[in-house]
Amino acid sequence: MRNVKARGSLLAAGAVLIALLLPAGAAARVGAHQRHVEVVAPTNWSNLLLGNHDGYTVGVVLEEPDLAVLTAVKYDRKRIGVEETQYGTHFKGSLAAGRLSADFGPIGSLAVRFQPGGTKERQPPKGCEGKSSRREAGRWVGKVSLRGEGGYFAVSAGSAEGERDRTFRLRCRVKREMPKPAPESLRARIEPKIGASLVSIILGTISSVEAANREGGRRIELRAAHASGTGPGAEVEAGAFEYQGAMPVGRTVQMLSAPPGSLVTSLPGEHPATATLKPSAPFSGEASYRAVSPTDHSWTGSLAVHFPGLVAPLAGPRFFSSFCVISPLVTSHGCEYQSPNWQSGEESTVAEAPR
Repeated sequence: MRNVKARGSLLAAGAVLIALLLPAGAAARVGAHQRHVEVVAPTNWSNLLLGNHDGYTVGVVLEEPDLAVLTAVKYDRKRIGVEETQYGTHFKGSLAAGRLSADFGPIGSLAVRFQPGGTKERQPPKGCEGKSSRREAGRWVGKVSLRGEGGYFAVSAGSAEGERDRTFRLRCRVKREMPKPAPESLRARIEPKIGASLVSIILGTISSVEAANREGGRRIELRAAHASGTGPGAEVEAGAFEYQGAMPVGRTVQMLSAPPGSLVTSLPGEHPATATLKPSAPFSGEASYRAVSPTDHSWTGSLAVHFPGLVAPLAGPRFFSSFCVISPLVTSHGCEYQSPNWQSGEESTVAEAPR
């Protein structure tokens, strides 16, 4: 044991001596060219393109190990808007084998097999070793029967266009450790993400209204904001999340260019602080915010949103609400950096509404 320890001490001393004798630039160059090996896990992804039905583009995305996401979406290019509902489930079968089934509860189901057409291969990225990835165009053949709530879309088909994209295990030599994102759950894939838009983040917002409610297993969120330096109007978005049995359902409506007069607020420092929100379709009605004091405010009105497959109220005594209005000449950061002042007319019944 003593000889081993002595040898280790000598080796360590030698390493220190070499480091001291090396020029500083040479030591830096050695460190700069160090590489280590990262193992990149394989992936398998596919989709079914079900076409346009009653104004909604419908499709299913499939990801290993077993995630299936059904999406019905409508775009409004004039107002930079989107109306979307997503349904999630776990498929049975195998993407690699090209045969699977998925049950979307009351929305319907599919049972299909893949018939490949043309295949394109992509070489591994520079510095990586392994098999080339493959993208196959083809058709899914079988039975597809899907229908949105109230019939807002309906698909009944024996085949659908689609593709499969498969990557294989790679060994890559990299300068620094590559990030390894945690596997995303089905719920995380489906839950709407309501928050500041890219315009708001870049320019900052000078006014915003937020409202949220959780009742009967369904959570509703609303945000309306006016970005600094933009024309009259507002960006308005709403989201809803719930479970239908074991199936998560997420809905989003986002209009980044609502018409002038959609959001009208009091001036910074004015008392009482007030705001009126009256966006156009797919929203209806209007809602008003009024703050008698910092701890006493209300959010009332007939405002509602027409999600694909659901009409939901966006105001009332059970909604928490928060309001912000600032002067960019006084406050350098926009409303997205201000802490919300959540309050509800019936706080005891919906104490967990905001997240």
